[in-house]
Amino acid sequence: MTHCFWLSQFFLVVSMIATALPAPANPTEYMVVTSDRLASEFQLLASWHTAHGIPAEVRTVEWITANYPGVDDAESVRLFLLDAYSSFGTILILLGGDAEVVPVRYVRSNYHTPTDILCDYYFMCLEGTWNADGDQHFGEVEDAVDLLPDVFVGRAPVSTPSEAQAFVERTIAFATSPSGPDYPASALFLAERLGATHGATIAESTRTFIPPSFALQRLYTEAGNWPGAIELTRQAAISELNAGYGLVLHVGNGDESSWGLGDAPLSIADVQTLNNEPRFSVIYAFSGWTAAFDTDDAIGEHWVTSPGGAAAYVGCTNQAWLPPSEVLINEWVRLLFTPGGMRIGPVSAFARSLLIDQAQTEGPARWMIFTLALLGDPSLRLRIDTPTAVDPVAAASVPALILNDPTPNPFVAHTMIVFDLAGDVDNSELAIYDICGRLRNRLLIGPLTRGRHAVRWGGEALNGQAPPGTYFVRIEADGMALSQKLVRVPH
Repeated sequence: MTHCFWLSQFFLVVSMIATALPAPANPTEYMVVTSDRLASEFQLLASWHTAHGIPAEVRTVEWITANYPGVDDAESVRLFLLDAYSSFGTILILLGGDAEVVPVRYVRSNYHTPTDILCDYYFMCLEGTWNADGDQHFGEVEDAVDLLPDVFVGRAPVSTPSEAQAFVERTIAFATSPSGPDYPASALFLAERLGATHGATIAESTRTFIPPSFALQRLYTEAGNWPGAIELTRQAAISELNAGYGLVLHVGNGDESSWGLGDAPLSIADVQTLNNEPRFSVIYAFSGWTAAFDTDDAIGEHWVTSPGGAAAYVGCTNQAWLPPSEVLINEWVRLLFTPGGMRIGPVSAFARSLLIDQAQTEGPARWMIFTLALLGDPSLRLRIDTPTAVDPVAAASVPALILNDPTPNPFVAHTMIVFDLAGDVDNSELAIYDICGRLRNRLLIGPLTRGRHAVRWGGEALNGQAPPGTYFVRIEADGMALSQKLVRVPH
């Protein structure tokens, strides 16, 4: 059967079940999908987000599977997310549970050897079915997967109410009240040799994106080759990790249960005994398997569930390959430090954009797009200055921002971009970016009054007309920011 047939069937199913989701009072920018057992813990996080300007709701897997029939539970969840995205503007999604709590999708790569890869990216790219040929394997080249993200997904790798409660408390603590004059404006790089390639050469290229204001500590094996670096050992790394850094990059060997640190590995037991609380980190781990949350004891899970450790962990659910791994980590860090501070969910999604052209055929680029995973809340930001504790009453009074789905979308000649403000703002910018994050046009900039605003875009760009393709409209207003995907099609 053709791709178009499967696509039409997919949207037919969605249209039939669209009424299953009760319409919320307001658009829902943030959605938690979890189990009945964990719903009350994650409702606290949803309520906190709502009070701080991000309308949020919780839906349970049990409710979703009863109302959104799919070929399996993972497809049911994805159909629900498509409905939430289309109907209520949901763009930030937390899968609130480990693999045994919230369904997972394994996708097939035939690069190197046929492998089924644990892939939360399935829940981000909502066009098509990921199984156009209708066989038992999802994500094959012949399945014509649209690799462009529509929404931004993180996962809380928890399975008990106490773990969920701790995850929620940690997320809120990181977002509101970190401690210390140099936290989180600090970064720790840990790098060791990766066969013929030294991780330090990759770390040093990534270093160019770190702002000069950041306090940067570098621990490398063979440190004498990099002036200012300190020799990487397990004990030296543990000492620095206990000090607490806002950003930690590990460019070394690893697997489900360990990180390579030169003379000896960092074990799960080491992570469990870190004492950097409340100076939690955002971590990017270069090596393979460390975020394989479908195993009983992946080290990435312990980074976000142990008393110390991290607020969010970005790593691989399967093997990692060079050179696309180097492309990913560089683009991830570059996006992390874009002006205004992009949320880590969009950062982790858009970092894949440089690999998409290569990923149309089997190869390491497609594999790496599938295997990258975010364990953590996709709405978190890495701050470049030390924030002060947030007064919940004052924070709740921040004007709400709603970005509606542009109409029409896709469009040929022009589209209308409509957004709503619940209060006046002093600073705003409405801009168009291409899929690589390049600015194509600023549609407005300056103060705005409360109420509804509509802006017409006819494809005008800074240097002529924007060609057919995928774009993102982004509205920023007094520290709030939202984005939507736009597609311009040929005449």
